[in-house]
Amino acid sequence: AKYKQKCAELTGRKDVISHAFTSSDPFYTDATNSVQDVKIYSTVFYDPVLPPFLSTAKFTTLLNGVLVTFDKDTVQPGGAGSFECVSVLNLTVTKKTLGTDWIGDGALCSWLSASSLKVTFGMGPTVIPDD
Repeated sequence: AKYKQKCAELTGRKDVISHAFTSSDPFYTDATNSVQDVKIYSTVFYDPVLPPFLSTAKFTTLLNGVLVTFDKDTVQPGGAGSFECVSVLNLTVTKKTLGTDWIGDGALCSWLSASSLKVTFGMGPTVIPDD
């Protein structure tokens, strides 16, 4: 996987922050017209260190979960012990299942090492090989 570290469109661009407020208080009625836009110049700086990428994902021996390995150590987000997988995995809709429940309701994750994550399926997982 190739990771985009530079984006010319985001360098030296001018952004405008607009804001407005409303109030039923008659003392603030005239103040709504005096709010002005704020113009800022922004430049995006990218972290030179690439994030870990998914290396493999294999069903566990008992077929009740998936072992996920990354190409390098992570900072183990989510912490020690078991935690909700949504805190570390982007559980987006897949093309085949058309749902976000592919690992099951109440699935839990736990770190086996800094580069290995175990996903234990919850109730009613729908994941199948090649998803």
